[in-house]
Amino acid sequence: MPEFVEESAPSASGPRMSRAIARSWPILVVCLVAGALLAVVAAALMPKSYSATASVLVTPDGVHDTGAVANGRTVGLVNMDTESQLVASQDVARLVQQRDRSTRHTSIVDLLKNVSVTVPANTSVLDVTYTAPSAAEAARRANDFADAYLGSRTNLAKFDLRRGERRVSGALAGVSSRLQTVTAELKSTSKKSASYPELRNEHDSLMHQLGSLFAQRTQLSATAITPGSLITTATPPHSPSAPVKLLWAAGGAAIGLLVGLVLVQWWASRHRRIKRVEDLTDGLGLPLLAEIRSDRRLQPAEVLHRDSRRLFNALDAALPWPGAVLLVGVAGTDPSATLAHSLAGAARWAGTEADDKIVDARLKFVGPAAADSAGAGTAGENDHPRGEGGYLFLASRIDDLATVQAVARRCEAIVLVLPLGARMRAARQLLDDLDRVGAQVAGAVLAPPARWWAKASAAAAAAPPATVAPSDSPPRPTGDVRSDAARPASPAPHAQNPDAAPSTSPGSGGRGTKHPEAPASRPTRTGQSAPVKARPRSS
Repeated sequence: MPEFVEESAPSASGPRMSRAIARSWPILVVCLVAGALLAVVAAALMPKSYSATASVLVTPDGVHDTGAVANGRTVGLVNMDTESQLVASQDVARLVQQRDRSTRHTSIVDLLKNVSVTVPANTSVLDVTYTAPSAAEAARRANDFADAYLGSRTNLAKFDLRRGERRVSGALAGVSSRLQTVTAELKSTSKKSASYPELRNEHDSLMHQLGSLFAQRTQLSATAITPGSLITTATPPHSPSAPVKLLWAAGGAAIGLLVGLVLVQWWASRHRRIKRVEDLTDGLGLPLLAEIRSDRRLQPAEVLHRDSRRLFNALDAALPWPGAVLLVGVAGTDPSATLAHSLAGAARWAGTEADDKIVDARLKFVGPAAADSAGAGTAGENDHPRGEGGYLFLASRIDDLATVQAVARRCEAIVLVLPLGARMRAARQLLDDLDRVGAQVAGAVLAPPARWWAKASAAAAAAPPATVAPSDSPPRPTGDVRSDAARPASPAPHAQNPDAAPSTSPGSGGRGTKHPEAPASRPTRTGQSAPVKARPRSS
């Protein structure tokens, strides 16, 4: 058997997927539209929520000197990050419950989880947003939280102010009491006494402290509390804030498209069929030997006769000498028997002896292939298929892989006959079975669908057998077509005698007649087994 040299081939999974998507674009469009519609319907059925926003201008309260934090994000007398956290505090939520009786049966946690506070950049404004099932409730609660925040800030400032007043009043009482004591001692002490200057200094100091405390009390009494103001009142929104149908539609379309891609990939991997040449070259990694194309202008027998010649020429050029060629088809759509009969006719037309047989389950060669008649020789388990010194085209008519494997490893070439519509999984399984026995596939033939072969098979069975064209060359010796190891590598006749030219046959169009004893009788052949390159199959 000739040595088939494997060549590396790039992975074709990307192109195959692209073609599958291109062929299945209607499915993707349907999935995309269905996903968008389902998302819109789901959004319409979901409970709606409304959001209302109230804006609060925050100013220094007049009690605290500053609320700024060192190295804080905001710069100013009021730290806006701190104030935004105070809006969503439990103290503010309790004030909301006190202001709005409808919230008394609502927990503080439920109130706070629906409120959000944002601070616009470079401003002292708090945007208080509340989300509720109704528009009126959302506006009312947003205003309640804004008012409660301002009230909480006012209460905090009043508390600190009263605490300052109490502290000043306590200090005033202590200084006044001590001043009275010092004043009485100062009156009863002589000016010449050694303690008089000390008492006088203490009296003056107490008077100075007393004046300062009176000034602080006056300032605290006159302090105005300015917590801020509500600059924008929340109004009931006209449309719900959630769900947003446009966003749901976009998300549903994306999910639908993803589901469509998964379905296309799953369907292409499990139910992919052979539809074009690229499915053989890229999908299976097999070289294309010939493509039998149906033509409405020609009868199936004429098309088969034309393309069989092309296939025979490709095989004749690939093989170093005539021998056994096994045609294997996929189970269920197997036109190999009809093609074997047509190839034998093409070989005879080209001036080469040929025969065609069908291999049955008992490894019997019955034929001719197109007639499917019984009666022929039997190939033993270790025998080589025998011809009459020319080509022997074998076809398997059963789904018995063991028979195909047993015959394939004793043939010079194996050709897959794959009709349009055949399953890719079946073709890959057949290639794997042939690889297990070390049989190398020379290539594949892309054939029309099975129904086309019914007409071609009937026409081939009714056609008279082809005869060998007349030739002036010596008659071909008969005998076994031996295996590679058994064939002698005899030199070509023109290599022994430079003046000798290969014999030609006028009836064969000038082609040289092949002889098993001299396989290198043509200038393009040598006595050694010429490697035939076959593209490896992709995993």
